[in-house]
Amino acid sequence: MTTNTNNATLTYYANTIKEQIGAPALFAVDARDFEALPETETQCGGLSFTIGSRSRSRSKKIVVRLTWLDVYSVELVNIDTRTNKESVRQLHDCVFCDALESLVYDLSLIG
Repeated sequence: MTTNTNNATLTYYANTIKEQIGAPALFAVDARDFEALPETETQCGGLSFTIGSRSRSRSKKIVVRLTWLDVYSVELVNIDTRTNKESVRQLHDCVFCDALESLVYDLSLIG
């Protein structure tokens, strides 16, 4: 029973974040490979997704975490697909829900 509640909560936060970003923005940045993030000591939940180019050697993903203070932490992460090494390119803390759409779009433009 607890597992179902946790899965429902995970899905709830991930879907809420997707709705707040909006389908047009997600389409514009070529968002794919969506993954719900679990609850931790610092976050209620979250969502990560790959964006942009489908290059064999590198890709980017955006990680959106809902903190316990009811604000978001948003990261742009570079991924070297050959070594599977991830490095945080940019971090934005204390982001409100109404800024998610424009921030996701802006992050997608970073090379």
